[in-house]
Amino acid sequence: MVDTELIRDPNSNELSNFIPLATRKGRYIEPETAFLREVAKHQLEAIKKGLPFAHVAAITEWKDFQDTQKKEYQREGFIQTREFKIDWDKFSDLNNFDLIDEGEKLDDNLTKKNNYIQVYVKFRKYKFKSFKESYTVEEDGNLAIERSREKLRKVNEGNIESKGKK
Repeated sequence: MVDTELIRDPNSNELSNFIPLATRKGRYIEPETAFLREVAKHQLEAIKKGLPFAHVAAITEWKDFQDTQKKEYQREGFIQTREFKIDWDKFSDLNNFDLIDEGEKLDDNLTKKNNYIQVYVKFRKYKFKSFKESYTVEEDGNLAIERSREKLRKVNEGNIESKGKK
């Protein structure tokens, strides 16, 4: 049997088109996973600002890019490496959304956690234009709790004053 070495170092010509598959930790991260992490990061930023974020539209745009890459590979047998560029701001821009509903709703969880003081949370429901998905943005729970406690305080003060007048 002949001993042959199957593993070899790439030459300079091969290194010019080399794309590393491992991250710094040595684990491979698939492009879809990396993109979904980026979507989650931008979605969190939008939530902190109190804006809706059309994550479904962003994922759809990325999948469309992937489909065109696959078709190009099937048609030509190779792919020109192109970086996927996306405008993240358009997925949280209020001009791209239609306001469907707005109001207050009882939050059972916050009500239960606050000695059954009825906590109503303000919300806005948006629809991203040209997509069927809707996105609901609610106010911060702490603000809703403060507003409910203040309302209860005013009601209790009114009851005390009305008892004193009798």
